[in-house]
Order: sequence, then structure tokens, then C-alpha cells
Amino acid sequence: MNPFEKHIRDNRKELDEVETPDADALWQGIQNKLAEREPRQKVRQLTVSHQRLWWTVGVAASLAFVLGIGLTLWQTGSQTSFNTTTPLAYISEDLAPMEQDFQQTIQAQYAAMNMDSIDQKDYKDIFFELQQLEKEHNEYIKDIPAFKDKDQLVKVLIKYYELKIRILKRLNREIERKEHYERKV
Repeated sequence: MNPFEKHIRDNRKELDEVETPDADALWQGIQNKLAEREPRQKVRQLTVSHQRLWWTVGVAASLAFVLGIGLTLWQTGSQTSFNTTTPLAYISEDLAPMEQDFQQTIQAQYAAMNMDSIDQKDYKDIFFELQQLEKEHNEYIKDIPAFKDKDQLVKVLIKYYELKIRILKRLNREIERKEHYERKV
């Protein structure tokens, strides 16, 4: 048997007697300890006048308004510049190379004709068709974000490029025909 167990057996009677603590003395000790602590400062209630409150609300509302206008202008400006340059690429990245091919073909047609030297009065019907086509195209570009059926929009935009190329080729043939006629005469 170890010494601890032996001590417990020998002094069992004394260990079983429970000493009752003096509750009043304990509470008095706790109160004395609390009294020794520094007294807490009273909490000071902040009072905000109605005038100051309304001024703060007005400033916050003004800032929110100015930020909202700024964000709207910034977002509209960035969307229009993006949409007007690559409408097909805006819909799908896979369509970007096809759109680039269309644009290169159109640029090649313009370069082949030397548009600055052409008198638009001689070909006013063709130039009118080009203007109408551009108006419709610009309307579609503005409607891209709101357009629900993207497949139909892609078809319309591809048709625009094909029509423009066809009209430019027709203009080029008309110019060549006129030059050929003028050489004969």
C-alpha cells in the first residue's frame, strides 16, 4: 500500500468532518475587495442635435447620389465604346475571328475603291443603302445588352457584314464599269 492511501485510512474520521464556512465573512471579504477597486466612471450619453443629424444624412445622400451618377456615366461610356468596336465578340469570343475577317474584307473593299475620290452623287442609291445599313447596324449594337435571343442577333450581325461587303462590291463594279465606259468614249 502506498503512503497516500495509508494516510487517508489513518485520518479518515478527521477528513470526513466538513467544516462549514462562514458565509457572512465570505461576502464581507468580496465587498471589501470590490470597494478597494477604482470606481468606474459613469457612462456619458452622447446627444446629437437634430440639425447635426440632418446635416450628416444630407451629406451622405449627396455623396451616394454623386457616386451613383459617376458610376452610371463611367459604365455607359465603357459599354458603348466596347460594343461599337466588336459586337460579335461581345456575344461570344468564338465569333471574334470571324468578325475580324469581315472587317478586314470591308477595309480591303474601301481601300480598293479609294473612297475619297468617289463622287457620291454619281452613286447616290448605293451610298443611301450603305447609310441605311449603318443606321440599322448602330441600332442593333445599342440593343445588344438587352437582346434576349443571342443566336438571332448573331445572324443579323453576320447578315449586316455580308450585305455591306456585297454593296461595296457592287459599288466597286459600278465604278469600274463607269471608268471602262469613260475610257471607251
